[in-house]
Amino acid sequence: MKLLILGGDDRLKYAAAKLVKYHDVYTYGLSAQDMLPDGKCDAAVLGLPASRDGININAPLCDRAIPITSLASFVKPGGIVMGGLVGVPLQRYCGENFLLCEDYYRDEAVMLKNAVPSAEGALAAGINATPVQMLGQNVLVLGFGRIASLLARYLVALGCNVTVAARSREKRVQAQTLGCRAVGFESLCNILPSVTLIYNTVPCAVLHDEELRAMSDDFVYIELASASGIDKDSMAKIRTRVINAQGLPSKTAPKTAGEILADSVLDILNNYDEGGGSNDNRT
Repeated sequence: MKLLILGGDDRLKYAAAKLVKYHDVYTYGLSAQDMLPDGKCDAAVLGLPASRDGININAPLCDRAIPITSLASFVKPGGIVMGGLVGVPLQRYCGENFLLCEDYYRDEAVMLKNAVPSAEGALAAGINATPVQMLGQNVLVLGFGRIASLLARYLVALGCNVTVAARSREKRVQAQTLGCRAVGFESLCNILPSVTLIYNTVPCAVLHDEELRAMSDDFVYIELASASGIDKDSMAKIRTRVINAQGLPSKTAPKTAGEILADSVLDILNNYDEGGGSNDNRT
């Protein structure tokens, strides 16, 4: 099968290196050695996210824009377009141009695997951002999903005093089984004065003026979620170190992350070869 890796970051370079063992792979928007194939491809693999603006393909390593509308010139009718966090504009375009559309990041296995380099990268960011050792440091983790649960496990292993804030009683119990203190978001003001490091994994504002006033002056806040956990109006008032650490796998473990994506692409292609396809994601 002829595949085109289109755009993406360093993860896609490593994904291409793995996929070339199984398919005829071309790349565009990744390096100076890119080469487009003669004729259209059977499938295109886009980055994570596939597009940031709904207009152009996400291609941070390319010196020119690659419009979503160019896909029909690269992929044959009935071909497959695969990407991560595929948005409505790309889905709609594929449907209108007789292309199948698959979101490889909707695969739970991919998200679970990707949580490991994300948590490891978050841990490294915290170690580098704080002026004290991790042993004995008071750390707050907001949320307790895939990444947060792994991160909490690593922090406990390093000897941190970890508090997890979660809405769900079940999540709080899970955090306690790891050796963490667990609270609801309504109790944050009681524990914030002693916290020196905060990790946020909740994609909405959970820290407002009241919580920020309760914090010490020298805490470090690391943002892992797709949207800030600090209220927008409150953000302008705080004097602290805020680190935006989204997309950590592409920065800290691009080979691992790229191979994870390649495995998902292979699973999708094998599914279609077997006459299946994904009814949830096909357009």
